[in-house]
Amino acid sequence: MEKARTATGLQKVGKYEILYPLGQGSTSVVYLAKDPFINRKVALKLFNESLLRQAVSKKLAQRIFANEAALVGQFQHPHIVEVYDAILDSSQGFLVMEYVPGGTLEPFCEVSRLLPITQTVEIIFKCVRALEYAYQRGVIHRDIKPANILRTTTGDIKVSDFGSAVSDQMEETQLSGVGSPAYMAPEQLREDLLSQQSDIYSLGLVMYQLLTGHYPYSAASNVELAYQILHRDPPPPSLYRSEIPTAIDQLVMRAIAKDPAQRYCQWQDMGEALLALSSLSAPVPTITETKKFKAIQDLSFFQNFDEILIWEVLRITTWHQYPQGTRIIREGDIGDSFFIITQGEVEVLRGDRLLTQLRAGDCFGEMLYFQDTSAVRTTSVCVKSDTTVIEIQANRLNRSSDACQVEFNKAFLKILDKKIARLVALVADD
Repeated sequence: MEKARTATGLQKVGKYEILYPLGQGSTSVVYLAKDPFINRKVALKLFNESLLRQAVSKKLAQRIFANEAALVGQFQHPHIVEVYDAILDSSQGFLVMEYVPGGTLEPFCEVSRLLPITQTVEIIFKCVRALEYAYQRGVIHRDIKPANILRTTTGDIKVSDFGSAVSDQMEETQLSGVGSPAYMAPEQLREDLLSQQSDIYSLGLVMYQLLTGHYPYSAASNVELAYQILHRDPPPPSLYRSEIPTAIDQLVMRAIAKDPAQRYCQWQDMGEALLALSSLSAPVPTITETKKFKAIQDLSFFQNFDEILIWEVLRITTWHQYPQGTRIIREGDIGDSFFIITQGEVEVLRGDRLLTQLRAGDCFGEMLYFQDTSAVRTTSVCVKSDTTVIEIQANRLNRSSDACQVEFNKAFLKILDKKIARLVALVADD
């Protein structure tokens, strides 16, 4: 393994050029590095050489490394940090991961820096989707805590650090001696068999801190902390923040119940509970990404889009709400975008003649997607009842992934088939 040092510190590991350190943990140091072959910034986690030389900790450190290395190229989810590369030799090991600027959630667990409640719900919902994705692939994270959830500069999140994870593909399904005691579920402290409900508990504690700025237990030692986790019920979050509604209190307290049987049975159940906390009928500025995701997922237009593609769609859409009587597009206007109705009803007109009515799941203006440039609208669209639509500009869709464009094209073909069938029926009637 190529490695160079100067008086200013580490310069290169393998092919990766070291820029500067990002942080340090008990087993590793994370650097911002550059992959010169593709000119991409990456996060390089370099495992501590002294740990690898110590007989007592060498096996544990190598197991932690192996856990993360096993994920190279395995997780392709918008809210999980991607692992690109992993190298381990007799002297040291390192992982190369997606670089996520912005830091962890730790600062937002302080009373003076609490996020709005709606943002916290949205963050936890994204974590739920990410951890459900991992669990569906046989992986339990086992070390969910604010330090292992990264927040991008745009406010998005990425779950990181699967070094403590257990997988149903491993020969050993339990890994002792790792994890963060403060976020361990009671069954994890007892070293009982773990399940997705163990991660649900840990994420519930993260939500508690993000909402309140307080950790739910107060102990002077790890022994006392373990006793409280096993035997004492914490106060509800609203005790620390009066604006927290009862529904959120109930959600958090259920997630951190000591008995796994009293928690959410699975990630899907917790996700649905989070979705129930907000309403799509709220004004557009308060429609959270959580609700947008659910709205897109429920539309017939997107029935064949998987979760990752739905997140991609969400990134390229603009949301609008229009009251009854609004003319969304006018015949003769120049346009380069199309619309999909998520709620309400519109009328499509040519001149003064009504052509058709469209409802949730229907789209209009889609023919402009197939134009090379902006084109003239051939119909008008008027809101019949209060309506929410998502707008997608053709050039944004053209820059999306191939998989996303393929699914859009399939959806458009289905719509075209229906229109042709209606036209044939009208001709037959005549």
